[in-house]
Amino acid sequence: MKLILLAVSTVLALGGCEGVSTINTELAPSNDRYERNADIINDYVASMKRLHARNNTTGHWTENLLDGKRLHPGSRITVDIDDGTGECVFTFKATFTNDTDVVRRDLNVCELGWWRVF
Repeated sequence: MKLILLAVSTVLALGGCEGVSTINTELAPSNDRYERNADIINDYVASMKRLHARNNTTGHWTENLLDGKRLHPGSRITVDIDDGTGECVFTFKATFTNDTDVVRRDLNVCELGWWRVF
């Protein structure tokens, strides 16, 4: 397995600050032409405190893709969820500060790489 850097670009509404987060994880990238990036847009009334993705083939959930940060309303984040399996279809689960969960099933990140949460 080769160590790659998961770059997570974020625009956080923390007093108008923009930031870039980086998550280190051990993954072997898929060997095909697809990028497995997903743009997550928070159009919900509360801040997102957790974001997880599940490979629909293996059924394994990722750790919190927000890495302890909050994604405030009106903000977006781009996550690379390439887990090396070649899978394109993932289920996403967002948990908000008001303890509401929103789930998006069967998002094909190889074809449509974004989810607007509202």
